[in-house]
Amino acid sequence: MSNDPIAELDLHRFIDGELPADEAEAMAARLASDPALAALVDQYRADMALMARAYDPVLSWTLPVQPENTVVPLPTRRIPMVWRGAAIAAAIILAVGIQRWSAAPNGDGLVQAAITAYDDQASPEASLDRPQEAMAETNSAIAQHLGVAASAPDLTKAGWTLAKVGFYQSSRAGRFVELRYIDAGRHRFTIALQGKQVTPRFDISRNGKLWVCVWQSDELEAVMLGEMSRHDMLSLSNKTYSALGL
Repeated sequence: MSNDPIAELDLHRFIDGELPADEAEAMAARLASDPALAALVDQYRADMALMARAYDPVLSWTLPVQPENTVVPLPTRRIPMVWRGAAIAAAIILAVGIQRWSAAPNGDGLVQAAITAYDDQASPEASLDRPQEAMAETNSAIAQHLGVAASAPDLTKAGWTLAKVGFYQSSRAGRFVELRYIDAGRHRFTIALQGKQVTPRFDISRNGKLWVCVWQSDELEAVMLGEMSRHDMLSLSNKTYSALGL
């Protein structure tokens, strides 16, 4: 194998053992001589392992593979696994590193409203500036605004503090809550929550410098935004997923 750039899809095919034997041998030799490329493969494997751990039992469902679509629709009921490695297949979809939203996320009003709020281009109707000092009252206000049982995820063990809660009424997205977290370096991670009847799904993509994750359950949508590595965003989305019970 030459030193020409390697397609990202071929890296994932190598990781999954899907390359022909001669191409896999050449890829292994290339990795042995290219530490940066080998580190990238290690990162992809770590992402896939994280996904496999984080989203079980979600990943025990049979998932439709649509290579040109960033959206992973999640079935609403458990069915027997018929793929050897459904978790791996789902992780590939999420870790491919697609740089643009597909048609479905672009039409998501909450995603656009969440980005506008993240950029401080919209003002909330009301806000709580020190929400962690009275979490019971904070969570009660969140649930009341959303109209569903929801509370702010506790991300303190991951190094993130809930710094502000904004209550919005958007003409495009309707009522939603923005949870704004900061870490020791004053980096920002936000979660926009909205109560509505939606089809369960998970999306991840890039919008400029922002990683954007969308989790939808039967009655709650969460849009997570942050300027960080993909791995860190996947880790935080996992913690958010667990805390919200999506």
